[in-house]
Amino acid sequence: MSWSEDCYTRNCIIENENFELILICWCKGHKTGIHDHGGEECWVKVIEGEFKETIYKKDNSGELNVVKSIVSKQNEVTYMKDFMGFHKLENLSNKRSVSLHLYAKPIRKCNMFDEASNTFISKDLSYDTTK
Repeated sequence: MSWSEDCYTRNCIIENENFELILICWCKGHKTGIHDHGGEECWVKVIEGEFKETIYKKDNSGELNVVKSIVSKQNEVTYMKDFMGFHKLENLSNKRSVSLHLYAKPIRKCNMFDEASNTFISKDLSYDTTK
């Protein structure tokens, strides 16, 4: 498990052609960009801390709008798949926090919203550590 003050870290526990299990380590204030899951399913379990998940959908003009926000605490599990929209996760805790992410199948690329250009860009995903 690795930590960075600059950004959350993606620590691969196991990965094969069917799924990947990733432990994500977050410092205070860390958050993801708005993103999809490359067509794959995602379950998130809060191990330690408190997280806000904001879900967005595009309207008919292509603008992103907030659909809902939920707060998840220790041992709670959330689910996300692309038909539900795009989402962003944010560590609400005033301390280091940890979440466990199961993706079925592994996600090699996703679409990340780029605020500067107001469009989605393709992003290759990697791990900070592997077991």
